[in-house]
Amino acid sequence: MNYPELLVFAIDLDGETVLQSSPQQSRLELMYQTCLAIAAAKKRTNSQHAFAIAVLKEQATLLMHPTCSLDILAAAALRLRPAEESFSSLDLSSLQLVCAQAAASAPAECRDAQGEVHVRVVLFYGRSCTVPTSLSQSPSVAVDAIYCHERPMPGVNCPQEVFTALEDHCDAMSAKAKHQAYIFECTATNVKRMATIMVWMCAHPSGRVPQQALQLTLSDLGKLAACGLQGSVAKPLLL
Repeated sequence: MNYPELLVFAIDLDGETVLQSSPQQSRLELMYQTCLAIAAAKKRTNSQHAFAIAVLKEQATLLMHPTCSLDILAAAALRLRPAEESFSSLDLSSLQLVCAQAAASAPAECRDAQGEVHVRVVLFYGRSCTVPTSLSQSPSVAVDAIYCHERPMPGVNCPQEVFTALEDHCDAMSAKAKHQAYIFECTATNVKRMATIMVWMCAHPSGRVPQQALQLTLSDLGKLAACGLQGSVAKPLLL
């Protein structure tokens, strides 16, 4: 079913996101550039999609109300700046209020035929030591997540523990919203993997394959065609 989505990009502003993901960009810049690429791809397939921005500190806060304009989205994203401190906690249940606020101010064009708004959070988390929690019992939120972290360093950080908690909470919240969550992780320097993840984040919830069926490396389509295997790669429905 080709219904429009309201994507809320929830972007981590923890002080760790100032660290470089490459010589040319910080981790925060990688996050918001990925957001803009997802938004541009979605608009090409359905002009009624709308977008909002939330920021993550100790709680999620709606920063930019929904818009169908890529220019307005880009201007807001480019103004994002990392905090000068690292936060010791993140309450993921605060996403429920963010979604309610975004839905209440959603433009008419992103509503379906019944006037409903389909809100999906695309969460970008960038802390290698702060394990997220949920202060209320698994609220109903359709949420996908990308965890962009430092390489594991025993005694210094704990990205595996962080990712496990993030995965558990996002799965629980999405299950209540009847949403098949996509939850990915990559090291902050692995830009190629981030590009692959970006493609799957465009997948419309109504046409998704299970995450375990996805191909998480970019394919050489020339080789696939030569082998007659193009149909063997699971593809999301990009709407």
